Amino acid sequence: MDENQDILAELGQASYVWHIAEDRLDWSENFKSLIGFHEEVNLESARGFEALLSAQSQQTRFTQLQESIAQDSHGDGGTYQCVYAVSAKVISGDEPVWVEDVGRWYPDENGKPSYARGIVRIVSERRKREESLKRKSEIDELTSLPNRVHLEEAIDLYIKNGLSLGKSAALLLISLSDFDEINSTLGFSAGDEVLKLVAEVLTSAKRDGDIAARFSGAKFGFIFDNCNEEEVESAARRLTSLLNGKVHLTSCGPVALKASAGACLLPKHAINPHEAIGSVTAALHQAQKRFGLKVSVYDPDPTLVEKRANDAKLLTQFAKAIEDGAMHLAFQPIVGAQTHRPEFHEALLRMTPETEGVIQDARFLGIAERLGLMRLLDRKALEMTLDVLEQCTDAVVSVNVTYDSIADGSWTSTLRERLLLVPDIAPRLIVEITESQIVSNMEETVAAIASMQEMGCRVAIDDFGAGYTSFSHLKDLNVDIIKIDGSFSREMVDNKKTRSFLEAMQWLSNRSSVETVIEWVEDADQAAQFKEWGYTYLQGELFGMPLPILPWERKRELSTKTFRSRSS
Repeated sequence: MDENQDILAELGQASYVWHIAEDRLDWSENFKSLIGFHEEVNLESARGFEALLSAQSQQTRFTQLQESIAQDSHGDGGTYQCVYAVSAKVISGDEPVWVEDVGRWYPDENGKPSYARGIVRIVSERRKREESLKRKSEIDELTSLPNRVHLEEAIDLYIKNGLSLGKSAALLLISLSDFDEINSTLGFSAGDEVLKLVAEVLTSAKRDGDIAARFSGAKFGFIFDNCNEEEVESAARRLTSLLNGKVHLTSCGPVALKASAGACLLPKHAINPHEAIGSVTAALHQAQKRFGLKVSVYDPDPTLVEKRANDAKLLTQFAKAIEDGAMHLAFQPIVGAQTHRPEFHEALLRMTPETEGVIQDARFLGIAERLGLMRLLDRKALEMTLDVLEQCTDAVVSVNVTYDSIADGSWTSTLRERLLLVPDIAPRLIVEITESQIVSNMEETVAAIASMQEMGCRVAIDDFGAGYTSFSHLKDLNVDIIKIDGSFSREMVDNKKTRSFLEAMQWLSNRSSVETVIEWVEDADQAAQFKEWGYTYLQGELFGMPLPILPWERKRELSTKTFRSRSS
């Protein structure tokens, strides 16, 4: 063994010379021991060596050589690379050995391949890691079913086959009802058992060509191959009946599953995975509204199709407006009930008039919420409000935030980081959380309120009375301000119960040392009554509409240490 072969052996590699025309391989001395071949194996023929490869091999030296020859336009030769598996039948181990083969071929005087030189090394461990990563990226770890990524790839394939071959398949989205209750009553281990049980049921129901997958949470995807429009509903009913109406045993106790299923046809109802998931999700929502067996096949209602198209257009426009900074704050005064002088202003996010096709008034927030954009808008409103508080040292401002933004963590992190840099902002900032979002997230909301108060901010419940928060919750929430929903202001003239509620609300607030704001105050008689009852602040048309004008003088420029770049 020469010096070069010694080095290769130390590196776990072997070399060869391939005499292409003669179909002969000259291997370095260490090749046979490196791979672990049986002594009787003949490695001198290139074709004979290829016969020793496992059926798992998808590449060979011959195929890669042909590709390299096809790319050689100058007759100078070229390189090739391939990975193949040597069959376990011809080696001493129990598993195939994966080999990476890298070489260069050289032409004869006529430009045809004459010989090649190459190096091989074992890559079995790398192959195992790659297979493991691939499996993890495509397989749900809990149920061992394909995950959503794999499902979407399969949907794409079924759609393409349908378009090219005229075949039809059915996509189902199956959802378990009351799954959260199973987790909370029997524990998460029982919930995991239920998901595994459903996976087993769906797997056992598969025919050749069908696919069962875990979509997300307690939702599963199922593709029926060769399923047409006449068969899809009965197929969905059969599948859900395997889950519904039966008692399934877990180690934590028996559970009775309730499953709903939406279905759509591929490619009739979708020409890409995104459309397919949209269609089957719409069908699932319809199924969940039904009584009895909750199964629904997608019905492409033209009005819904148009609505989705409009939503997609609005989503694009909103995203562009956020990216371009085409938004501003409008400020509405909140005045002292006794003095009618502004005590602070509510900052309301608005789209600029130049934003084409997007509603400029407050209605755009409802659309944004439906499109799932409130986290972005909450973040934008916070950053713009903090900018105003830093520029205008006389400003006292309240800003709205949804529970989802608080739960996400990034909104709170932005607030905390900014207040550390400019601490004098905190006492002049009031955070408004809508009451309707508090009840279902009481513990988390209490913790979030305490956290913001520790930062030095005040916290208000917005639209109190419009949701279902009871008076007893007020002591747990420990907020600084309660904003009474404006609908009570408008009803107080004709509704004695409303007047009693408003009077009792202020009586309770006084004794709890909580300040109060009454919204939608529109005339002087209302204002006088609220003053008499002892409300702290008033807000409404009587004292000013939201205007995109700073009510304070700018007294300093933004510090270069702030996070302005995040809002630009």
